Amino acid sequence: AERVTSIMQDPEANAAKGYEWLNTCFKLYWPNDPERAFGCYNGGSGGVSGPKSSWPAETQRYVALTVPAYNELKASNG
Repeated sequence: AERVTSIMQDPEANAAKGYEWLNTCFKLYWPNDPERAFGCYNGGSGGVSGPKSSWPAETQRYVALTVPAYNELKASNG
């Protein structure tokens, strides 16, 4: 647990771990289910294994904010 805490306090290590986890989630769910890919990043793969209505409330809010932002960014970059 101490190692995890030190990684989370190091911005570069934290970003690298975050990217690694996002990449894992995208490999699991992209491109068929972008909502589940972003939900996995936030709530873990187990947190998004069921129907969206059963996901944790925090994950549902995260997806509701993240997916439209992603889609807007994607559209603006062609």
